[in-house]
Amino acid sequence: MGSYLGSLTEQDRAEYIAAAHDLHDAMNETGTEDFRACSRDGRPPGDDSVPDGIRSLQQLRALARTIRTSSRPDPTEIPTAPNAGTSATHPHTDPGSNDDTDPGPAGAAEAMNRAGGEAAATVLVIAGRSIDIDTAVATAHGYPAVTVARYDLPGPGPAAVITADEIARTHQVRSRISHAHRDWFIRSAVDAPWAAVPIEAQLVDADPNVSGGLYDRAEALYEHFRTAAPRQVGVAKISKVLHLKRPGLFPILDSKVMAFYRHPARAAAARYPHRGRQKMFWAAIRDDVCTNLDSGALPMFRRRLEQSESEQVRRIATLTDVRLLDLLTWATT
Repeated sequence: MGSYLGSLTEQDRAEYIAAAHDLHDAMNETGTEDFRACSRDGRPPGDDSVPDGIRSLQQLRALARTIRTSSRPDPTEIPTAPNAGTSATHPHTDPGSNDDTDPGPAGAAEAMNRAGGEAAATVLVIAGRSIDIDTAVATAHGYPAVTVARYDLPGPGPAAVITADEIARTHQVRSRISHAHRDWFIRSAVDAPWAAVPIEAQLVDADPNVSGGLYDRAEALYEHFRTAAPRQVGVAKISKVLHLKRPGLFPILDSKVMAFYRHPARAAAARYPHRGRQKMFWAAIRDDVCTNLDSGALPMFRRRLEQSESEQVRRIATLTDVRLLDLLTWATT
C-alpha cells in the first residue's frame, strides 16, 4: 500500500487518506466487524492500514458506501439530538459597540430576519443545498416522535457526569454503544473538562478564529474522549453523547452527515489554516447555522413548527438550531 500511495500526487494522496478516514467512520457508525484491518487500536487509518486489495479511491469510497448502506437506518428513524429552549443568535456587532446605536436599514432587516419576520428568506441552506420552508415543515411532521421524546426532550441532565440512562437514550439515534463502552463513557466523564463548556453553549458562539475561546474549549472536551477512546468508539458515538450533554454546541457527526458535509468541511478548513485540519465539520455546520439565522429562514422554520396543530411537531420547535439542521440534513441526503 505504501508503494501505491507513493505513486500518487500530493493532492490525490490527501484524497486517498481522506477516503480511508471516511471508511473508518463508516465502520465506527455501523459497528462493522469485517474490515478491522482499516484501523489500528480504534484510531483512524494511516497510509497502509486499509484492507488488502484496496488500491484506488473508487474502491475505498465504494466500500465505505457499502458498509453504510447495508446498516443504514430507515429514513423515518433519523438520529436526533437533545435540548430544549430557544436558540442563541450569532453576535455580529463589535463587543465594544453601543447597543443603543441605530442599526440602520441593514441591521433592522437582519433583526427582522432573526425574528422570522416578513423579510425572512423562505429557503434554508444546508451544505450548499437548498430546502424550502414548506418541505422542511413536512419533514418535521414525518420525524419519529419517539426519538424526540426519548433522546431530545429529557435534556442534557447533570452538567458534569454521564449516566447509564443517558447512554441508553443515545440508542434512539442508533449509537450502538455497548455496555462496556457505556461504562467507559461514564468513567471518562469523571475528569472531563465540562466546566469550561456551559450547558447552554451554542455553536454560533464557537468562532474558530478566536484563540482560547469556546471553540478551543469544546475541542478540548471532545479530545478528552477521542484520544482515550477504545476500539469501535469513534466520532459518531462520541458526538451522539456530547450532543446530548451540550445540545446547542456539538453536532451529531455520523458517517451520513460527514459525507454530506465533506466538501464544506474542507472549504472551512482552508479558511482556518492555523487549525491544521483537512476538514472542519463543526465550522461548516456553524456556517450554515449562522447563514440561516441571518437570512431569517431558520427562525421562520421554528415559528412554523411552533404554530403547528401537532403537539409532536411543536416539541421539535424546542430543539436547538444545531439539532434542527441535523434533522433536515438527514432528510435531504
